[in-house]
Amino acid sequence: MRNLGGGGSNAGGTRYNMNVYLRERGDANIRSLTDMIEKANFWDDPIMQDRKESLRRADSAKTLDTAGSLQDRFTVQTIVLQVFAELELDAVIYPTGNVPPAILTSPQEPFKNNRSPGTWTYINSRGFPAITVPAGFTTQVYDRVRDVTAPDSTRLAEPVPARLPVGIDFLARPFGEATLFRIAGAYEAMTNHRMPPPDFGPLPER
Repeated sequence: MRNLGGGGSNAGGTRYNMNVYLRERGDANIRSLTDMIEKANFWDDPIMQDRKESLRRADSAKTLDTAGSLQDRFTVQTIVLQVFAELELDAVIYPTGNVPPAILTSPQEPFKNNRSPGTWTYINSRGFPAITVPAGFTTQVYDRVRDVTAPDSTRLAEPVPARLPVGIDFLARPFGEATLFRIAGAYEAMTNHRMPPPDFGPLPER
């Protein structure tokens, strides 16, 4: 059974797409994934993941699994469109991410049931338009720290007061951008959750 959560990686596709992008980027020094691996400076930190090894695996791929990727895309589209039709939905609402922003130098939340701790972009990268708008702020967070009693393990620390942004996503059928703009605009106007950063002013009036 194929894992539709992204477990079946198309490394050949990554290699192909990166090589096309790097060629069109116009940098004479880095024109391929091989060039990037050999010439780029990679992040060296015990906490932040180094991407060099994953790029090496992609660069060594010999098969472009386009068929598998298209089958995954078609399956996801069929399932989501069926849900829209059966429930007579105009849009689907879900949180932009399932955990608040983490401290950059701290351990990240682990994957849970094939669900990434980051932003949820799998469905809307399969042909479904989505829009994210501010949904408020946290009042406290549980940061993840290293567990000194167990090597290579982490644990949740006690909650600390923290005002961190939370986003909400609206997702529609293909070519449903107009519906999303209406829903997201109405939500923003009614909730007024956005708070401009100190160095930026408010958005201009529409």
